[in-house]
Amino acid sequence: MNLAATAPIPSADASLPPWPIAKRIAFRIAFVYLVLYSFPFPLNMIPGFESATIRITESWQAGIKWVGQIVFGAAISTMPNGSGDTTYNYVEVFTLAIVSLLAGVVWTVTSRAKRHDALRDLLRIYLRYVLAFTLLSYGMAKVIPTQFPTPTADRLMQPYGESSPMGILWTFMGSSTAYTIFAGAAEVLAAIPLLFRRTTLLGALLAAGVLTNVVMLNLCYDVPVKLYSTHLLLMACLLILPDAGRLCGFLILNRAVPSLEAAPVGVLARWRIVRWVGKSIMFLAVAINVAGATIGGLEFVHQPPKPLQGVYDVVEFKVDGQVRPPLTSDAERWRRLAFNNWGGLAIRRMDDSRLRYMATVNESARSVTLKTMNTDAPDLSLTYEVSSDGRLVLRGPTDRGTIEVTLSRQPDNSFLLLNRGFHWINEFPFNR
Repeated sequence: MNLAATAPIPSADASLPPWPIAKRIAFRIAFVYLVLYSFPFPLNMIPGFESATIRITESWQAGIKWVGQIVFGAAISTMPNGSGDTTYNYVEVFTLAIVSLLAGVVWTVTSRAKRHDALRDLLRIYLRYVLAFTLLSYGMAKVIPTQFPTPTADRLMQPYGESSPMGILWTFMGSSTAYTIFAGAAEVLAAIPLLFRRTTLLGALLAAGVLTNVVMLNLCYDVPVKLYSTHLLLMACLLILPDAGRLCGFLILNRAVPSLEAAPVGVLARWRIVRWVGKSIMFLAVAINVAGATIGGLEFVHQPPKPLQGVYDVVEFKVDGQVRPPLTSDAERWRRLAFNNWGGLAIRRMDDSRLRYMATVNESARSVTLKTMNTDAPDLSLTYEVSSDGRLVLRGPTDRGTIEVTLSRQPDNSFLLLNRGFHWINEFPFNR
């Protein structure tokens, strides 16, 4: 019998001095907080656990709503959506902090353990996979550009100064596919080393660099992923922390530094096969989830063009048969409109105000049903036709009378943002 194959690796608890009490308390609080914050990962990626994770999430959300009402007097009605910086999210972070603090105190009072080497290694593994999966998901959404699509017709028609900071960022990224792919490749490059124990430091350093930029973009351009991205950066820094002294000695003090033992503390040799099987399952789950999200994003971004999609200039605008001249003082006259690829319609009026609708185009009936996204505008039901010279004509009743709008479609590449292209040689800066 090969005793070496079954003998446990000696525990560091028996040979190393105890952790200071402050370190023990800090670790216990951090352990509880980080696991709860990232939960239900990885259960939410494993087929068959969907209903269980939904029930857990619903129960947790009910608890957060209760805390918001009792502690802050806030009735939380908006759950996390495209924004990860909702009132709910801030109350959740507060709740996690209190729960973790209490759990850390109780753990300290009831535990006789002087070190937590095995739990530290397990937490390190957990954070590696949380970071790797997140970076792979966001990275692949850029490598195969789905997160930042080409600016929509509405965005191209919008005056620059009306853009929100987040809108500027999305336009900046979406107008350059090459840069978007580069940014995504950096995230993927950081994620891959995190999947392996021996290259964790490399992955964490790359992740910290990438995520620092992401956090600053979110903060400076008001992107509502500030809480989540900051937590991810914190995780990367925690993975770097055990090697901080070695990095300082090598990079700053110019000293030789010792290598670290890569094997996790307290892991039995006979469990190596189990660990490899678990890792393989995790890799497969990550691959399936990333592939599913990427395919879904591609289907959305590359869906067939919507009927009438594009930007149109108003050539003639009639109300009850009377032509309305293009005067900037006429706040009711349309100047330009854009049918977006996602089904929206934006109308720019002469005074630069904007009306927004969800448009349903019925090609067989030659009709357009417009459901308003403005509180001060009614729904519209219009008919349309394309004249012999290629112009679009919209007709129908409004609250101001019956309108007839003749429109000329702009070429798709008529906007400088899309047609400027790349130039190696610029005799003068082309800054417009």
